[in-house]
Amino acid sequence: MMTKRGLVIGGSGFVGGHLVPALLHDQFHVSVLNRGNKVTVGPEQLTADRTDGDQLFQIAQQVPGFDVVIDTSSYNLQSTKTAWDAFSGVTQRWIHLSSAAVYKETPGRCPAEGDPIGGAAIWADYGFEKAAADAFLTDQAEQLPVTIFRPLICMGQAMTTTGNRSYGRAAYRAGRS
Repeated sequence: MMTKRGLVIGGSGFVGGHLVPALLHDQFHVSVLNRGNKVTVGPEQLTADRTDGDQLFQIAQQVPGFDVVIDTSSYNLQSTKTAWDAFSGVTQRWIHLSSAAVYKETPGRCPAEGDPIGGAAIWADYGFEKAAADAFLTDQAEQLPVTIFRPLICMGQAMTTTGNRSYGRAAYRAGRS
């Protein structure tokens, strides 16, 4: 059986820091693409600025291809397009970590998968940008399988920033939990 290959964009952040070890445990050959500020132990390290299309294209030309690209760090349409343009031709599947912030207001309840997309004012530009990225990827799904995850919030052990914790508390107080 051939080893599956996975590229995790943003693989040294909070989500990637949990995802990469799980993929390695499942016998994936994992490549992590980040700016090089955090050296990863175990996976192959690919260093680039994800907003620099030329750097991403150079990497895409040097790799043998991937079974899956998992993008855990795209915050807007442009960075999603840049990564897609570079890597969609060298993978068989695309997985995108989005956010429940893409849903329009759902007063009194958490959003559900079938709710309207477009972002809500409470999330400011973050939700609108993530919604635009999701729409772009949905449009690409005819040429390559795309999976989009939309968690409400990601929290857990090894949380490195207080921003998400503070934001989670603020959302809870605002009745958005």
